[in-house]
Amino acid sequence: MDVERSAVVDKDSPGSALGQAFIKVFGQGELEKAVADALLNLTHLAKDLCDVQIAFLSLKHPHYPSLQTSVGLQPDSDLASFAFTVADTLGNDLGQLPDALKDARFKHHERVLGSPKIRFYAGLPLRTQGGQIIGVLGLIDPQPRMLSMREHDGLVRLGREVLRTLEQFHETRQNQARSVRQQTLDSDISHQRLQQIADHVPGMFFQAELPKDGKFLLSYASEGVVDIFGLSPHDIEQHTDDMLAIIHEDDRPGFIASIEQSAFKQARWQHEFRVIHPIKGLIWIGGNSRPQLHGDGSILWHGVLADISQRKLQQAELDKHQEMNRRLLEALSEAVISCNAQGELTMFNDTAREWHGADIRQIPVEHWGKLYDIYEADGVTPIINDRIPLLRALRGEHVRDFEISISAVGQPIRFVVCNADPLHTPEGELLGAVVVMHDITERKRIESMQREFVSTVSHELRTPLTSIAGSLGLIKGGVVGEVPETMAQMLDIAYQNSMRLSHLINDLLDMDKLVAGKMNFDLQLQALYPLLQNSIESNVAYAEQHKVQLVLLDELPCAVRVDDIRFQQVLANFLSNAIKFSTPQSQVYVLSEQREDKVRISVVDHGSGIPREFHQHIFQKFSQADGSDSRRKGGTGLGLSISKELVERMDGTIGFSSVEAQGSTFWFELPAYPMDDAPRSDLTSMRNEQAQVSSAEQAGLPRVLVVEDEPDIAYLLNLLISRAGYNVTSAASLQEARALLDSQRFDAVTLDLELPDGDGLQLIRELRNSPSTQALPVLVISAACEEGKLRLNGGFQAIDWLDKPIDSLLLADALRRALNGFAGRPKVLHVEDDTDLCQVISHLGQEIADFIPASSIAEARQYLAKMHFDLILLDLTLPDGNGLELLEELHLRHPGLPVVVLSAQELSNKQLALVEAALAKSRTDAQHFVNLLRRLLPAKGR
Repeated sequence: MDVERSAVVDKDSPGSALGQAFIKVFGQGELEKAVADALLNLTHLAKDLCDVQIAFLSLKHPHYPSLQTSVGLQPDSDLASFAFTVADTLGNDLGQLPDALKDARFKHHERVLGSPKIRFYAGLPLRTQGGQIIGVLGLIDPQPRMLSMREHDGLVRLGREVLRTLEQFHETRQNQARSVRQQTLDSDISHQRLQQIADHVPGMFFQAELPKDGKFLLSYASEGVVDIFGLSPHDIEQHTDDMLAIIHEDDRPGFIASIEQSAFKQARWQHEFRVIHPIKGLIWIGGNSRPQLHGDGSILWHGVLADISQRKLQQAELDKHQEMNRRLLEALSEAVISCNAQGELTMFNDTAREWHGADIRQIPVEHWGKLYDIYEADGVTPIINDRIPLLRALRGEHVRDFEISISAVGQPIRFVVCNADPLHTPEGELLGAVVVMHDITERKRIESMQREFVSTVSHELRTPLTSIAGSLGLIKGGVVGEVPETMAQMLDIAYQNSMRLSHLINDLLDMDKLVAGKMNFDLQLQALYPLLQNSIESNVAYAEQHKVQLVLLDELPCAVRVDDIRFQQVLANFLSNAIKFSTPQSQVYVLSEQREDKVRISVVDHGSGIPREFHQHIFQKFSQADGSDSRRKGGTGLGLSISKELVERMDGTIGFSSVEAQGSTFWFELPAYPMDDAPRSDLTSMRNEQAQVSSAEQAGLPRVLVVEDEPDIAYLLNLLISRAGYNVTSAASLQEARALLDSQRFDAVTLDLELPDGDGLQLIRELRNSPSTQALPVLVISAACEEGKLRLNGGFQAIDWLDKPIDSLLLADALRRALNGFAGRPKVLHVEDDTDLCQVISHLGQEIADFIPASSIAEARQYLAKMHFDLILLDLTLPDGNGLELLEELHLRHPGLPVVVLSAQELSNKQLALVEAALAKSRTDAQHFVNLLRRLLPAKGR
């Protein structure tokens, strides 16, 4: 038989039903006995529900009796202490010890080792609304086990009943302390004042009563009852049948049940119900009151009923809009995620759930990483918290078009672009943040396909196109014999169209590189005027074809920080357009002007101009003002768009002005720098060093004649060449140089083209026409190299060219090549898998060197192992790998061996440092290629 004990009542005390414990007035002792009986019954229920050997209840709080009930064990204060200790340790609402002997925290406790030998223990802390523990409802069993879900939930509900029992005890004891019920209306004056107040209260003020054994009735109703029920106060006071009849039949049971529940729990009555008003029709009513239990067992409510129909309509409309918004968000193909001001997720629509593999709101934060990972746009680098768009928006940032990638379990990686914003109330208080994510995975896939296509175009189109253009150029040049006049015109058409196709492919590839951010820029500070001169010289032949004259105005003394190649590309676009659309015998002007801290470079023509309606499209891709005219003039519609991108990458701006039928001016502005900032040689520091090698030390060294009239430059050359290991003699004029060449033998000559008594090119012609100096290497060092090359027009060999200012490394390298002996022809290893292109290149350079083809990296390595070469001509796309592998080997194993990359692939700045030159297939004309070979190869056998 179970042993039952209570600190308040004996185990033989008669129990009373829980529902009857507080509906009659007890004396102080009777009340506490009733409470003890009720709690003992609940302890019985806990034991039976969970099928354990022992159940107990311990209380400790000044507002409640100090009470302990137990079933299956004598009351034990130490057991109560154990229960509160476990509650403090586990720190949750319902703690369990499946096996106390295996729990390091309690296995040595005397109640575990001794009586009652606790193995299984479950304790439910009884907490007030403020969170304070006032007691524990506990279970003990000598066998290890765990509560089932049904037992767990049942024990929790029993705990709530214990708390409600104690709350009723506390409130009843407070009511007992009052001697009599406060009289609400104790005089006529008070009654009148209350009546006046009640009549002005919106709705209906009422007093309702539930006698101990009687029927619910309204003891008072204000005049507002007419608005609520359409009845007079007299109609409903003391009898409620008429009032109940007006309540909607579907809401009547709930109305009655709410009152009974309020009476039973002594809890505030709040309820909403519908009324069929005799005049208004169906309306919504809301009620609110608090019950008071009196000493005679009756319950009295004071409260208010109000018409809430308008609020209900507004709420229904709001609910409708919220439901529409919710459905709209769920239907979006974009993922929408929002959070509150504390960072807790509040919105996670269907698309977000699909992308993340689950509704993250339902999963603890620490488990999110098991379901998905967030990366940067590259799909590899994990994104840090400070860069997560939603958290950035929560800090007040407006995030626009930020790309990330999401990798969810069981899904391929997804690329998305995010836009996020903080959310604020009208008063500016932070509510939270929202992020909208758009899937760009397909766009990324297409971009990848586009890049692959561009790579294919680079190699598969540019390589054969280079062969075609080169072959046509050779035939036109008479390499295979005289071309019949009837065939010459067709060859011209084929050659011009091959070049046109080449320009189109180059423009497309340039645009793709710019968009992908893969175009290399080598920005260097350079004097502006020589750049403009070079541009004029490069485009003068094209201008002559169209019978247009190019004029360079103004020599502005300033420098710009630009990539020389890209700068010339922009000006070439401007000039070619100006030339194409100018009338024959007209002029195109190039001018520069200072504008505060910038310099504006303009190209002005007097051609047909640009229609006004086309002005806003001029720098867009594939934009041409007149399609028919463009076909006649030629062009892709990409040149100006590419120019805009190039200028902006060099920190500049671009623009134009045009008047139809009068001409156009295209310009771009760049930051301007003083000429003093441009790099130059520091002669002063050099003069402080040892000036020249002694005559004795110079004996037997190769002799170099330096022809230079500028003393500082002559001194610099003398010093640099002497320190490189050569015997140097200087001449300041043509006359002095001729005298020295007639009387002495020299191994090489460095020559300035602008001398006080004549043109240096005349000396070159004299040297080449004399048998004794015909093969003498000449190194031209001048500020006008390009002009000199054009004037000489490739007529003589064994000439190298260096621009001023002088680069000491380039100077030494040029001399080394020039003095590398003259026996035999130079050998070039051409690493290229396209046999047609190899044949064309061999024909182009047949007068300069012998070309040995290698179709793969492996074959090139074999040749390099058994032969000496003077230059390597290298393609990067090869059947057994990337030519960059061979480039690195050449740099390490054959230092100083010149390498020229001839490929459709563009090199990075780091890779460019390993080669002498990089030529793009389909961009390089035959003459440029031949000139490069002459410059780089030693003058053997020539």
